[in-house]
Amino acid sequence: MYKKILLILICILVLLTGCWDKVEINERAHISAIGIDRYAPSSGAHKADNQDSPSGHEDKRNQFKFIFAFPKHSLEETDDIIVATIGDTLYGVSKILADRTNREMFLGHLRTIILGKSVTEDEHLFRQILDGIETNELLSRRVILAMTEDDVADIINITPSMEPRIGQFISEIFNRKDRTPRAPEGSIGDILKDLYESKNAVIPKITAGKNDVKVAGAGVISNYKFKGWLNEVQTAQLMMIKGEAKSAGGISIVYKDTIVPIDLKVQKSKMKLVDDNKRIKILINIDAEGDIKQTYFGSNYDLLEAKTIREIEDVFNKYMSDRLKETVRVIQEDFRADILGVDRFLRQRHYKLWKEVEQEWPEIFPNIEIDVKINIDIRRVGLVR
Repeated sequence: MYKKILLILICILVLLTGCWDKVEINERAHISAIGIDRYAPSSGAHKADNQDSPSGHEDKRNQFKFIFAFPKHSLEETDDIIVATIGDTLYGVSKILADRTNREMFLGHLRTIILGKSVTEDEHLFRQILDGIETNELLSRRVILAMTEDDVADIINITPSMEPRIGQFISEIFNRKDRTPRAPEGSIGDILKDLYESKNAVIPKITAGKNDVKVAGAGVISNYKFKGWLNEVQTAQLMMIKGEAKSAGGISIVYKDTIVPIDLKVQKSKMKLVDDNKRIKILINIDAEGDIKQTYFGSNYDLLEAKTIREIEDVFNKYMSDRLKETVRVIQEDFRADILGVDRFLRQRHYKLWKEVEQEWPEIFPNIEIDVKINIDIRRVGLVR
């Protein structure tokens, strides 16, 4: 009896197993990068893309310009194929392009999405794009989402000298383990999570070069709308405060008229609520380690002396604490958006207090007191004589 059942199961597996949606690899366009910008009808571009629309480019539905980059099917590495069109949704334009190309648009290998600033300045348009990204079953939550002040076409059309695939090139920059925190991580999953929790997020900024791109700085999103830019130094300090920067890169201080670069590695960032019945006070303690990379040839101080190391640590702690506090001030006063994660901390650790302030948190956050302290331990001083 068991043998008959086993034989039937084997026959089912052999006879009924198949690839019912089989598509040859050379019949697919494996999209590696997408640029999305707000469509400007006055430019007169892409009029031919919407001849199927009764009102042409004046149709209010045609709000976005989409630019797709995908590789040629060739044994040799060649430049990406670039296709541009206008439309209202990511899903819709991917289907429309079937009338213009001889390949099926496939988003399963997408690496990078670049948003123009004009998209994020309009809450309605931004949320429309975010939903299209989130609900697409082919898109990984590890896809990089970045934004730019430039025209997105300037970035998508770049052919990097080190890697001809612009989408892969940008993705590999973000995935490098030795990357400095001058820009946030940028994964779609993390950004969507932040927006769901607080309606606030930071999105990495990308700038076009001639044969490369610069990833530095961040766009601040508050209540699903672009508020402004953090520069690269402020972004790195924000990542340190949030505990999302393991390596902060080289930071230089001045010790006895000598520039001393220190390779900083953040060990822990901890947020604490200070007891005060009158107002909310937050203390952020950052523990870090550092390596001295250079001093001054023939200097009159000895790095092997404990006193010298302590003095350098004190100078560094004062220098960094002042700059971290300035970044917090900018976030509170200029952006008035809780991108520090204080709301998440209160919700997780002090739920009763959070329920009291939750409804008015956007008005409360800019006025709370936030203090930042950093403590560095110098571990290595390099080769000494």
